[in-house]
Amino acid sequence: MATFAVQTTWGAGPRALHAVNLLLHAAVTVLVFFLALGMPAAGRASPMRLGTALGAALLFGVHPLASEAVTLVVGRADLLVALATLGTLLALRRWRWQSRRPRLLALAAILTAAACLAKENGFVMPLLALMALAPWARPVDTQAPAGGRLRAWRESWPAMVAVLLPAALVLILRVSILGGLMRLQAAPLGDNPIAHAGFWAGRLTALRLLASGGWLFLWPHPLSVDYSYAAVTVPDVDGPLLASTLAGLGALALLLVLLRRLPAACWGVLFFLAAQALTANLLVPIGTVFAERLLYLPMAGLAMAVAAVGATVMAAAGAASRPVLLRVLLLGMALLILSLLAATTLHRERDFAHDLSLWRATVAAVPTSAKARYNHARSLSAHGRDHEAAAEYRQVLSILADKVEANARQHVEAATNLAGIELRRGNPAAALLLLEQAAVLRPEVAEVAFRQAMALEQLGRSGEAMAAFRRGAHLAPQTALRLAADGDPWRRWLSELASPPLPPPPAGD
Repeated sequence: MATFAVQTTWGAGPRALHAVNLLLHAAVTVLVFFLALGMPAAGRASPMRLGTALGAALLFGVHPLASEAVTLVVGRADLLVALATLGTLLALRRWRWQSRRPRLLALAAILTAAACLAKENGFVMPLLALMALAPWARPVDTQAPAGGRLRAWRESWPAMVAVLLPAALVLILRVSILGGLMRLQAAPLGDNPIAHAGFWAGRLTALRLLASGGWLFLWPHPLSVDYSYAAVTVPDVDGPLLASTLAGLGALALLLVLLRRLPAACWGVLFFLAAQALTANLLVPIGTVFAERLLYLPMAGLAMAVAAVGATVMAAAGAASRPVLLRVLLLGMALLILSLLAATTLHRERDFAHDLSLWRATVAAVPTSAKARYNHARSLSAHGRDHEAAAEYRQVLSILADKVEANARQHVEAATNLAGIELRRGNPAAALLLLEQAAVLRPEVAEVAFRQAMALEQLGRSGEAMAAFRRGAHLAPQTALRLAADGDPWRRWLSELASPPLPPPPAGD
């Protein structure tokens, strides 16, 4: 709320929103630089450490995977969580390894509270704090703690209190306001299929999506603002699925073993995993199955890991027969990769120019997403392209056909909008068929009844049209009044509805 209040002083349009988000992204990028600068074994030589940190910051700053969080309004919370979380880690590491000033712990406590207030995934802060305070993650230019690891952990308890206490207070505040830790009802199937799957099928799907997030960082194409049903499917637990999951976990374990000689890279990979502890649908299903904006904070760890590996390769090039030439080639490759990523980000930003371009790109990336096609259809219809919109609505109904009842709300909305297009195109019979199916699924939706009334009127079935209008007016009286202001037949129906019924004839007549 505070950032949006500041934003309004710059103007109420989208320019102010983007300006604030860009400033926040720049601030997060700077924090990535300083966090990477203090990573373990990032290179003992000062130029190598500086190059590693600069590479991590540049990779994070220009990566297209951050586009959704930086560009959309909904990404503001992710930017704030990342800013507060990385700031907390820097304060904790400085207190633990450089200066025992109490104000650093006070700053860490304030930032932890800010992270938890900004978004729920801020509560992962205690886990990340453990990683930041781990003895093996100490900066390369500091001495190993005397007395062994146990004593080192004992000396870190004030830092953990500085993180746990504000997180607990915010959690208590959240429970007192919302009445519980989380929603009682599961997310709709259309938003998160994992919430409606069996335990093991859901957890295995979550692991697969965790790997997908890492792959998107390495190969950011195609990108999408939506991964809902049926872009992500939950397969049955069978032999091939278990084998592929075990293979993936084995590959991750092997990677961590290989990275043991590169503590900074290992720390970055673990950070990527730990930062998703509350958003990966592993512990409990959340409101969305997968979202690129949720990778904004975790990708900082992968940026540091890739930069650390690159610095190690650059250092190894010094032992080659022609070290200068090899280093120049490696540096050129790194600059080329960064340039390609920056160009991809700029190209991706063009998709966010307006709703039609955004949903067109989303449908191209995830053609099996019902929500993406539904929003694309609405955008097409708003631009007067009813023929294309009708085709997209039919695709939505086709995608939802296997689980109509579980996706009843989305199915009814698509069918109702498609019926509206059919009415405008002079096909009341086709519209009525769609609306009758929608009325069976959700008889409480007034819009279905109103459009049924119009379809029946165009078919010459005036009595049934009046009955349909009566149902709609009973469900949504204010909507009936608004429609009556548009003229007949709405006005006529409303007047008939408001007129008192004729008295029965006398008994003697």
